[in-house]
Amino acid sequence: VVGMLSHFKKGKDKKKTKETDSSSQGSSDSKKTFILVFDGNSQHNWVELFEKHCPRFADGSKPHVVQTSWVDTVAVTEHFRESSTCRVSCLPVNESTGKVKPEFVTFHPDFVLVRNQPRGPSPGSDARKTLYALMSADLPAINSLESCYLDLERPIMFRELKRIEKRVGYDAFPVNNQSLYSHPTQMVLFDSFPAVMKCGAAHAGQGKILLQDMQGFRDMQTVMTLYDDYATMEPFIQYDYGIRVQKVGDSITVMKKNFTGSGWKSHFGGASLEIIPCTDYYRVWAEEASKQFGGIELLAIDAVVDKEGNHFIIELNGSAIGILTEVWAEQSTIIVGLVEAKMNKLLAEKEEEKKARGKRGKNEEVEGKEKKDDKEKEREDEEKEKESEPKEGKGKKGNRSKVSQKDRDEKMEKERDKDQEKNEKGKEGEMEKKEKEKEKKEKDKKKE
Repeated sequence: VVGMLSHFKKGKDKKKTKETDSSSQGSSDSKKTFILVFDGNSQHNWVELFEKHCPRFADGSKPHVVQTSWVDTVAVTEHFRESSTCRVSCLPVNESTGKVKPEFVTFHPDFVLVRNQPRGPSPGSDARKTLYALMSADLPAINSLESCYLDLERPIMFRELKRIEKRVGYDAFPVNNQSLYSHPTQMVLFDSFPAVMKCGAAHAGQGKILLQDMQGFRDMQTVMTLYDDYATMEPFIQYDYGIRVQKVGDSITVMKKNFTGSGWKSHFGGASLEIIPCTDYYRVWAEEASKQFGGIELLAIDAVVDKEGNHFIIELNGSAIGILTEVWAEQSTIIVGLVEAKMNKLLAEKEEEKKARGKRGKNEEVEGKEKKDDKEKEREDEEKEKESEPKEGKGKKGNRSKVSQKDRDEKMEKERDKDQEKNEKGKEGEMEKKEKEKEKKEKDKKKE
């Protein structure tokens, strides 16, 4: 990892590095679409599979496959205005130009095919940080990166199983009972023994123990206090055989798991797989499970069957499912076809978006020109109005002058009439006053 990070920063050693850019333009022969495949098994040669079954995508680009493992990969995602880019540096086990580790390959992936779990049982096998970088870049993938992330945790996986059971009913989708303890202090009671305790997110038989009674349960509670993790408890089913229903695209394969060893774990005790006919009962399992996590293309449902023939579903597996040797050629070809179909759909959507953007640009240009013409016309009309305003203004002013002069004359005449009336009234009042005074004097004389 230190070597990859230092190479990531320098990126100048041409002998050890092949750096390419998936966004490079050119003729259809030089265009490449980079497919990042997480499959650490070099015997699964995805380079040859894509060359044979998908020589080109719809836009004429060639698939450039880089096959590697999660622990040999680092990634950097950068977000810019209206765009994001993801740069990956890894040690490939297979690569389109023949590069294999210890040589580094640095590139910008266009698509991700997940065939291994990004998280193992030990801290050194936990590559979730790389998964987060790919998710941050919103890269298209099979299965989707969100589904790979959610399927890593047992409680979330079990939640999806219970959602299916609630949707179609227990008879059609019988999920085994389970209790989840988020912390060891909550591990006080469990009422069904024997039982299987599963610690944390470990898979493939790791982190599981068969408990026969309450004493064993309490002993495990003291062990779990040493770890900061959750635990689940499930009733142990006295099984006769196991069932795996596997779906790859539209192809459904049902396998009967016959336990051949002495242990209770098939991963360690031993088991043989036998392909059996797919009934409608199992088909419902596969089709309903493919709807979870927003839709998944690769999945497998594990169940056990007791001696009475009762089924108990215990697990949903995602993109990292194993494929039997006898059906590898068929199902690996289907997987390549799924990648091709999804990538072609994305390319078509990008082309439509590009055309729509160009059409919007033309419409905006036409609208802008029309607005400009309208503004120029408005400006011309305003200038014409300004030119005609002085003449109209003079005429109006003359009319206003005539009207106002007439009003003033009438007003002055009215005021003169009022003054005259006042004067006349005043004279009459004075005469009356004098007559009254005269009459008063005469009366006074008579009295004397």
